[in-house]
Amino acid sequence: MATNDTESARRLIASFTALAEPASSRAALAQWKLSTYASSDAESEAAEASVALARLYADDATHAEAKRLHEAAIDDPHVARAVHLLYLGTLAYRRDPQTLERIVRLETELETAYSTYRGELGSERLNENQIREILRADTCLERRRLAWEASKGIGPLVAPRVLELARLRNEVAKKLGYRDWFAMALAVEELDEAWLFQLLDQLDQATRAPYSEEKARIDAEACDWLRVPAEDLMPWHYQDVFFQEAPTTKATSIEHLMAGRDVAAASRSFYEDLGFGAEVAAIYDRSDLYPRENKSQHAFCTDIDRAGDVRILCNISPSERWLETTLHELGHGIYDLGIDRSLPWLLRSPSHIFATEAIAMLMGRRARDPHFLRRYIAERSPEEEVSDRALLRRRMLMLVRWVTVMTRFERELYAEPVRSAPELGKIWWDLAEQYQGMRRPPGERSTDWATKIHIALAPVYYQNYLLGELTASQVEAAIVRTTGEPLVGNAGAAAFLREKYFKPGASVRWDKLIEDATGAPLSPSHFAAEFVTKEA
Repeated sequence: MATNDTESARRLIASFTALAEPASSRAALAQWKLSTYASSDAESEAAEASVALARLYADDATHAEAKRLHEAAIDDPHVARAVHLLYLGTLAYRRDPQTLERIVRLETELETAYSTYRGELGSERLNENQIREILRADTCLERRRLAWEASKGIGPLVAPRVLELARLRNEVAKKLGYRDWFAMALAVEELDEAWLFQLLDQLDQATRAPYSEEKARIDAEACDWLRVPAEDLMPWHYQDVFFQEAPTTKATSIEHLMAGRDVAAASRSFYEDLGFGAEVAAIYDRSDLYPRENKSQHAFCTDIDRAGDVRILCNISPSERWLETTLHELGHGIYDLGIDRSLPWLLRSPSHIFATEAIAMLMGRRARDPHFLRRYIAERSPEEEVSDRALLRRRMLMLVRWVTVMTRFERELYAEPVRSAPELGKIWWDLAEQYQGMRRPPGERSTDWATKIHIALAPVYYQNYLLGELTASQVEAAIVRTTGEPLVGNAGAAAFLREKYFKPGASVRWDKLIEDATGAPLSPSHFAAEFVTKEA
């Protein structure tokens, strides 16, 4: 027989869902409109919809009741979990209405600023893809430098608002008894800060020597390609504005294979062979896949209504980057569509942010999987297959170091009192030197940190990419062990993922999900065996 608290919890969930479900869909649709056709009207509409949804989570009575019930004995596990997640969800909105509205409007303004910014190189206005292409292929040293500097031009435009956001977020966290927003964000995501930094330290130690060796190879490649002495290498001599993506050479690049390829079709075929054809068809029907003006230059997946309307935004070009990105975003999408829709609305989401990142990354890795390339893009020689595996290993080593920079920087960003932009600029480059081996460029670099959109709009998120990669390796090992086949072309993969990983949604915590699905708690062992301790 249900207890009084259980019945009260059911009523709370039902009343909250009746308001939040349509408000959430309206906010998601407004954000989609802003990202696909940016305008002042779309910005206002997105801000208003976000504020309306935020006010539901900010409601004092909802928070008080969720807090009481989250501490009570509830005999229905789904109800108990939904109440717990509602309580965590309301925590971030414990702020006065003026602060709430200011934060949402700042975030919306920043979304528009990042979406519409174009770097200036002489008379040219360059989008992100064009800047990336210059760094990937152009051998003119001055043009490379100017393109890299153009990518940093957004920093002074947004840094004051990002710092205001950091201060406002900290105000909210401290009023709730947390040290700062960084500590609160981890707690709300059910991540232990000490455990996380112990893991970062462990991976730092494990990857330091192999990364140093890989960085020396990258430097040698850049010196040879650009005819630059090693002692003169600067960030613009690499192929990514943050040195977060692995550089390639003429020998290791697959861009020539991608010329004229239909990235969307190759991605669809891969998922169809796994057993996710219907899901990908449904996603594509609602998605926006190709670049144009006034459209976000980034990529994301959004679950509009937790009832089947799942979309991805991409800016596809026939390139390895967009092959990986499309595979990645579709990974998020199949997870969203695989969640049991009989669950309460509050539980119809991934178990954790990094749980969905794990699937996205598992699929995105296929862009350098020789089996995938052979099946969907072009034949690979034995030597090219070795190169593919080596490049994927390079990417993973670089990811560990880059996530370490981002996570440690954000802890410093939110440390009280919030520092000035120049102080943060020094910390940013100190970390890049220590963990990435990057040389600090000359001049005052006070706002380079603010050019990374995640710092402003996806705060305290980057650790999820690393946790996602660790989980991806563990899940892939479980698929191979269970089905007896590698992932590419494995028709048994969909059944495993749907039943073991997708279906529970948020009804279980991330740690239980991973242990139930893979047979062991999350650890870096599978990732390390795959990418750290063995040479490709």
